[in-house]
Amino acid sequence: MTFSLPYLIQIIGAIGALTYTYVTLTDKVDYLENQVAAMQEDIKTNAQWQREWESGGILPLDVEQNEKIKYLEWEVIKLHKQLYGN
Repeated sequence: MTFSLPYLIQIIGAIGALTYTYVTLTDKVDYLENQVAAMQEDIKTNAQWQREWESGGILPLDVEQNEKIKYLEWEVIKLHKQLYGN
């Protein structure tokens, strides 16, 4: 069995092109699977946040703001007592 050099080069080139295509597609599939996994985690977190918001739950930022408001109210009362002695 004999092969001509141009034919052998074409076969090697085709194998190389197929290998490159396979590796590229595999890499893209892996990347997309990782993106989907990350998005699923974000969706789960957002869904939980939405359920808590709709059920009247207090969000972490609300707690922080409430604490700041309570502190400012306390400061206003303290200043009022200093100014008016009440």
